[in-house]
Amino acid sequence: MSSPVFEREGKPRVVAVIAWVIVLLGVYTSLGAVVLSVPYSIEILLHSEQPGQAGSDWLESLRSTMRQQGPWILAVSSLLQWLIFLGGSIWGYTYLHQRSLLINSRLLEIRPRGMLVAALTALSVVPLALYLGEIWFWIFPQLEFLKELDPLGALDFGESGKWVLYLFAIGLTPAVCEEMLFRGYLQQTLRRVWSPQKTILFSGVFFALIHMNALGLFALLPVGLLIAFFYDRFQSLPVSMVFHFTYNSALVLLSTPPLAEFVESLGQWQGIFVLGSLFTVVILLGVVPLSFRAPCHFERSEKS
Repeated sequence: MSSPVFEREGKPRVVAVIAWVIVLLGVYTSLGAVVLSVPYSIEILLHSEQPGQAGSDWLESLRSTMRQQGPWILAVSSLLQWLIFLGGSIWGYTYLHQRSLLINSRLLEIRPRGMLVAALTALSVVPLALYLGEIWFWIFPQLEFLKELDPLGALDFGESGKWVLYLFAIGLTPAVCEEMLFRGYLQQTLRRVWSPQKTILFSGVFFALIHMNALGLFALLPVGLLIAFFYDRFQSLPVSMVFHFTYNSALVLLSTPPLAEFVESLGQWQGIFVLGSLFTVVILLGVVPLSFRAPCHFERSEKS
């Protein structure tokens, strides 16, 4: 058997590993843009009264496309994540590193207490993340256009039955596929050559940057760092998957009436919820060492 392409003297080639992840993200982004552009183009052609008006109101056309075709766009995008992120991780481990996916990604490491603490922390951090998102756009008001460009903002979360699809496409699919790629493959592989602190910082920041959306970097950075921390601390991919699923699902549910109306009605009480969110997250992070006492490290020379 030939030597692994991404391994040198028993250690991963860091630049090659990062480049592989970027390639997978590029493929997914490109195909995702095609999935969105096809119904968007049809929408413009069908509703433009005059040829010169095709690009006059592209934002409203985008929102109209998501309102009408959002479910199948999300379904196809989810399929792409399963194929590209999950498939890319499997290919990376099997052929580029010649290592076991199940063992090295920590997919089979079930930590019930860790999963419980991760879920509670994810729920607790949601109000804080939303508040940090508002601060981000207060500091950088020129980036407000990101909110308008977010196609998910046009989805009808109140329509009966569709929120189940949204939970699958926005909650479950990223939790499984993105965690396999970012934590199970990228973070675990880098952990074989980098320190825990450096790996968590890189994984969290990288995750936040490629997810730049209407919430802003301030909201995404702590979430990315927390997911990376839980993965490293518990040596368990299901733990980070539970965190990711709980956080994303909470955002979906908060977009459904009457929860969305409840959030809007909080007014000045939002500050109390944010402080409670921060306090709860700190307390839960203090519980983490009590939840898993085994030494937390990744074998840098492990071969499977």
